[in-house]
Amino acid sequence: MSKIILIFLLGITTTFYAQKPMYIKHWSNGLKGIEGGYDTEGKKDGLWQKWNNKGELTGVIIYKGGSVDSKTTHDYYTDTDSLLYESKYYNSKKNLIEHRVYTKKNNETYRITHFHENGKKKSVGNILNGKKDGKWKFYNEKGSFIESVYFKEKNPEENFIKSEIKANYNPEKDRSIAGYYINKKGDKITGFFQEGSFLSPKLKFKIAPNRKPYKLDYSNILSYKYDTNSYVVIANIKIRRCNLLGLYDKNKPAKILIEGKINLYSTYVNCNSGGYMGPNGVMMAGVSYSEEVFIIKKGRNGEFKEVREGNRKFRELIRELMQDNRTVMSEIDFKTFNSTYLIPTIKRYNSFYE
Repeated sequence: MSKIILIFLLGITTTFYAQKPMYIKHWSNGLKGIEGGYDTEGKKDGLWQKWNNKGELTGVIIYKGGSVDSKTTHDYYTDTDSLLYESKYYNSKKNLIEHRVYTKKNNETYRITHFHENGKKKSVGNILNGKKDGKWKFYNEKGSFIESVYFKEKNPEENFIKSEIKANYNPEKDRSIAGYYINKKGDKITGFFQEGSFLSPKLKFKIAPNRKPYKLDYSNILSYKYDTNSYVVIANIKIRRCNLLGLYDKNKPAKILIEGKINLYSTYVNCNSGGYMGPNGVMMAGVSYSEEVFIIKKGRNGEFKEVREGNRKFRELIRELMQDNRTVMSEIDFKTFNSTYLIPTIKRYNSFYE
């Protein structure tokens, strides 16, 4: 590779490579100072890096066609080698997106602040050995506080920490399970659900294990994840199960069974067998029981519909959902089709659109 030395100025050597559109500067001590490349039009492009005369990386800029796409700056402790003091990351609009302040230990231990695109604080917390550690605070795009979440570094699979548990806290009795919910503003709130709470009219939820749980109204929830299952809250749906006329159920929680172009959910409705005349003409109360109901929706903006086997509309609904896929339609025997085939058929249909 041929190279031409162009400039010796202020202790910095500037080098251009003839075979590549690259630009390199060296300090007088021989260490690299700047390195970057150009596109075919002579504009800065791709990765550009800058080092101080100690060889410490002080800046990284990504160019696209001569314009800055992102920029990161690094400052170092002066009495050490390569021990970071502070770093900042900016986006293409020159907005600060991430700010790190390092402890005098190593480059894997620091306090980090993330910012929304509008400049408002998004989250702040500590990183220990490259992982979230301790108390983290989260904020929405308006800069308003949402929640605090506790993390522990030792076990990356178990994010939640119980370091603030009171002396009388008994994890065996509490049996809280980690999860989160997303409210109608789109905020994701992480915390703990009490076991079995998804069956109750309202969710029991707490931010930290030692906190007293409070009830969340389903009308404020879009979706939530509890234990190994995910749920959506259906704002309004008419369910005929247990009632021939059909009853409108508002803010109905439903477990997600299948996600894709066609979505399938499962929920429960309370039924009653109705009263009957007992011995000696005494009117006896009916028996209450729960029945599982399948709910189906096609597309993001589709309508939630009850799936009712044993009704002619069941097969009509399946035909309506599948009619845009000739392959799947040809595989269905509508004379014998029942709920046994529902899940595998929907999975087969969705596989064409993954």
